[in-house]
Amino acid sequence: MNVEMAASDWGTVVQRRGSRESTDKGGWSIFHTTGSATSWGNPAMSTLVRGQGDKGWFGWWKSDAAEALAEEWLYAPDEAAQRKSAKALARLALEEVATIPLGQFVSRTAYRKDMTGMLAGSAPYPWGLKRG
Repeated sequence: MNVEMAASDWGTVVQRRGSRESTDKGGWSIFHTTGSATSWGNPAMSTLVRGQGDKGWFGWWKSDAAEALAEEWLYAPDEAAQRKSAKALARLALEEVATIPLGQFVSRTAYRKDMTGMLAGSAPYPWGLKRG
């Protein structure tokens, strides 16, 4: 694998990731990002393992089998059937390299006891934060 490190601000990444041009024309072939587990927590909502092609996540992985498994998960009659569909979809996405998960992390936030108004979420949302 030939790699060129292209450190970028987020605005540049957002522009470049949508390009299907070759890398010498400003396109890309891989980028690293993070996201909330809540957005990837179920097969129907996970843009990373859905095989939606042009309508999907950047990279545009197309897989009719993945779409069928996501649909199967949505209409599963019980939790056991959902688990079976989700496992099959996860396996398919890894085998076909829809995405390459590099790990997991948990963000911890500490703030003073006299602070109020911290909004709950996948990241600290301090707008509304006030001193006691």
